[in-house]
Amino acid sequence: MQFRFGNHLLDLDRRELCRSGEPIALEPQVFDLLVHLVQNRDRVVSKDELLESVWGGRIVSESALTSRITAVRKAIGDTGAAQHLIRTVARRGIRFIGDVREEREAAPASSPASRLSIVVLPFVNLSRDPEEEYFADGVTEDLTTDLSRIAGALVIARSTAFTYKGKPVDVKQLGRELGVRYVLEGSVRRAADQVQVNVQLIDAESGTHVWADRFEADRTSLAQAHSEITGRLAWALNLEIARDVGRRIERENRTDPAAQDLVMLGWAWWHRPRSAAAMQEARRAFERALEIDPGSIDARVGLARVLTVDLVGNFAPRPKTDFQQEGERIERLLLEAIEGDPNNPRARATMGRLRWVQNRLAEARIEFETAIALDPNDSFAHVQLALTLLFSGDPAAAIPEAEKAIRLSPRDPQLWGYYWPLGFCRLLLNEPGAAIELLTRARATNPRNWLIHFLLAAALGLRGDVDGAKGALAESLKRNPDVDSLAAYRAFRPWGSPQYWALFEESAAVGLRRAGLLDEASERDRVLVTVLFTDIVDSTRRAAEIGDRAWRLLLDRHDDAIRRELAQFRGREVKTLGDGFLATFDGPARAVRCAAAIIDRVRPLGIAVRAGLHTGEVETKRDEVGGIAVNIAARIAELAGGGEILVSGTVRDLVAGSGLAFDDRGDHALKGLPEPMRLYAAKV
Repeated sequence: MQFRFGNHLLDLDRRELCRSGEPIALEPQVFDLLVHLVQNRDRVVSKDELLESVWGGRIVSESALTSRITAVRKAIGDTGAAQHLIRTVARRGIRFIGDVREEREAAPASSPASRLSIVVLPFVNLSRDPEEEYFADGVTEDLTTDLSRIAGALVIARSTAFTYKGKPVDVKQLGRELGVRYVLEGSVRRAADQVQVNVQLIDAESGTHVWADRFEADRTSLAQAHSEITGRLAWALNLEIARDVGRRIERENRTDPAAQDLVMLGWAWWHRPRSAAAMQEARRAFERALEIDPGSIDARVGLARVLTVDLVGNFAPRPKTDFQQEGERIERLLLEAIEGDPNNPRARATMGRLRWVQNRLAEARIEFETAIALDPNDSFAHVQLALTLLFSGDPAAAIPEAEKAIRLSPRDPQLWGYYWPLGFCRLLLNEPGAAIELLTRARATNPRNWLIHFLLAAALGLRGDVDGAKGALAESLKRNPDVDSLAAYRAFRPWGSPQYWALFEESAAVGLRRAGLLDEASERDRVLVTVLFTDIVDSTRRAAEIGDRAWRLLLDRHDDAIRRELAQFRGREVKTLGDGFLATFDGPARAVRCAAAIIDRVRPLGIAVRAGLHTGEVETKRDEVGGIAVNIAARIAELAGGGEILVSGTVRDLVAGSGLAFDDRGDHALKGLPEPMRLYAAKV
């Protein structure tokens, strides 16, 4: 049976809602609620009737019912204010008022399954104990519910899945019948005092195994075992499906991806081992998704979460952006997302992270506790709550939350992010031995994180291993030279209660001083250099045209070409900037000629590079440069066109007599400068 209203098709047999032929992901309860309203559209449906038909008479909070009604309205393009299709009748209930046409034709069997579509088949009880039968059914039901929380997921309802219980199943045929991409099979077996759950995730199109694992728990408390196994299994499946969907999207390499595909690709990058490059790819995917669908809640949440990585600054010196301004941007994204979906656990957990970065720790705790109530299996929310408690000055209370995150996801690519908070807690509790063990595990999982080396130096120093502490501190300074003193650490990571800072001073600071870290920052050197900024013009459009994989290969060739020219003209690479470079030269003429060579070198790649140059005094500290001269060069580069080299008047004057020629481009107001600056285009 099908019901058609407007551009929507509600298919009861396939348990699918489509808009203009495109499937819309709905939680099972939201789908059932919509079906009940459409089937009973000739009358007002009371709250009690909805609870009985959709929830089986279970007690459900008013907010839960309201959120499901809101989700139904959102899925069909309606709102509580407009009420074009679903009308609220005061003190009586709600009614579906849209024009509906019933159709008996089944949906075409060849309709493509949505990317995040799955059915959880009833788990098989391999033990003779009938008590394990209830356990197996309970795992199936809870997994169905938990997987429905995945953004964009279409999960076949329990009532349909259980019609296959005890029957032999052809996975490919099942995929076609239900219109799903994935099938999850599992079994439960009692082994002595342990309960073992074996699972396998299968690609319904090819019949191949995507992933398989075994989970064990103590059988002495079946309720606790049930909770632990389903929690770990739900989170592991979330990660595995995200990875597989990401791989599929990359393989297809479509030039015109859908917004939801880009959102899923962004989360796939988020779940990869953490690095600056992975975060850049995730950010690009979420930003492109928002360009295609400005109303996407999932893209807003994903982009906000990625942007918090720069605010936290675990991988490198923090980008030279206004900390408060960037925080306000993230907050706008999250407030818009929460307004559209108040019960989005990812949005709540990301807001919590922003709040502790803003040192609003009490609010952060509320957000994380809300996120965990909405999704108890989110290991990210648990470990972020642990950090909130740590920064609140209560590391003992933080430890169980971090340990819960590890139990939920013991093979997580971000496991380092669970171990270092645990190690930090032990360090603040003046337990250097335990801290060293945990921080060493974190370092082995992800050695790119400067903070892990920094905290390990503190723990080693506190225990008295000065040589080891000095080595760890040197590694930290190599990865983040901005934090070269205790004062710099407090400025770089300013959040924390007075109780936290008191504990830090009594433990971590003692160890860091023994490692050789100064209380105050050392002096910076100032030198006169020519600063060069380059970047690719219209890179977002170009990346969308050729796809993510081809774009990354193109960027690699671009980077190699620029490095060859920098070496040829004795330029010093300072850092890469996504699709551009920051470099310095000891002579302005070489810098101009290098910029021209770079533009010529990359032109055969089908991309246009622009360049901006300025000569001035900069601050140098280890491998970093900073100061107003760097900012001026960056502003000049932003004004250049494709294949153009813009320079300041200072550069033009200094190269007089070198044979270089320039066109006058007039005065320009540059952000941060009180007076306009005259710019020139190099004719090379």
